[in-house]
Amino acid sequence: MQRSSETTGASSEPSRGTPATPARHSATTAALIDLFTLHKVEPQWSSALTATTAMALPLLAFTLAGQLTLGLTASLGSFLVLHLPDRSRRERAVRLPVMMAGFMLAAVIGIVTGTSLLGGLAAMLAVAVVASLLGLGFAVGSPGSMFYVLITGAMGALTAPTSLQGAGLNAGVALGMLVVGMLTAYLVVLAPLIVPSVRHRDAAMYASRLPWKFAFTADVERIFWRLTIATVVAVSVSAVLDLHRVQWVLLAIIAILQKDSEVRLSTLRALHRVLGTAVALLLFYLIALWDPDGWPLVALIAVLMFLFRILQPRNLGLSLVAITPMALVIAAKGAGEPLIDIVAVRVEDTSLGAGIAVLVLLAVTATRRVSAGRSSKLHPWVGLRRRRTSRRV
Repeated sequence: MQRSSETTGASSEPSRGTPATPARHSATTAALIDLFTLHKVEPQWSSALTATTAMALPLLAFTLAGQLTLGLTASLGSFLVLHLPDRSRRERAVRLPVMMAGFMLAAVIGIVTGTSLLGGLAAMLAVAVVASLLGLGFAVGSPGSMFYVLITGAMGALTAPTSLQGAGLNAGVALGMLVVGMLTAYLVVLAPLIVPSVRHRDAAMYASRLPWKFAFTADVERIFWRLTIATVVAVSVSAVLDLHRVQWVLLAIIAILQKDSEVRLSTLRALHRVLGTAVALLLFYLIALWDPDGWPLVALIAVLMFLFRILQPRNLGLSLVAITPMALVIAAKGAGEPLIDIVAVRVEDTSLGAGIAVLVLLAVTATRRVSAGRSSKLHPWVGLRRRRTSRRV
């Protein structure tokens, strides 16, 4: 992201000793204000109701059947509804099955490697890196690679034997429930097309669609390498610390790093998302004290999904307050883990991920400053031009 002071070209060369800081400070202040602003967007009620319905239907059905655990497993597949929300329903009808295949592949990888610490860590590394690369390259947008990582880890925990602190769920049943959740989400997304007015509007939106092709742009490259470096660090640290649920470390990293390529905005928004994650963990602690089950649990998950979809386009950091405890509750309750027993562990995991993400951004900033300083010493005018035209890392 370039600033006005860097693109106006008002003079051919500024004075050597005159730093152009006011515009930078103004941009930073504007960015800070922007972080805590609920942006004006088109009404999200329809999208929020779609997401809530897709999440709630499997939970309602299996709760009525007395099988809430299976409903929670199916709800992992229901997260499919959050992908490509700004595309036409016709386009989503074509693209979402590709993501369904990705969900299934992530689940199988999680099941196969769920009984091995090193195997699980290697699997999480591969899934996080590949899903990030494809999500960024195809401009999938939020939630990006988050749910591929979550499904890999959650399926491993669900199907691992109880002797290894797993839930001992049959792998075939787990995969079947995932398919139920994905199909529910898919049908809920397409169902409004039976209404003629919706079908007409959707046809116009579909006609103006952009081609879906892979593009490894400079911005994508920056974000991808930061995510990859942070992921490698997280997996390495998890191996040393013997952490079996590395997905929670990685989810914090992805939530913080996958959005912005401009380093200053990335750092500001990272701190904002760290704050959002901290509030989310506090909310999770309050939910753990309540420890809902049955219908109250179904209602809680539905409300959190609705709030997330309402807040996501308006303030991504604030939306983490809803999605983080929802994911934690679904994964823990699905695996039969008492919420209060895992609060401290999840705080540690998420804090570790947030810390790694911030350290990566600080390292990028320090490296860029050192590089700019060396360039300036070697050739002052070259260094000045580089600083003015290449603010991004």
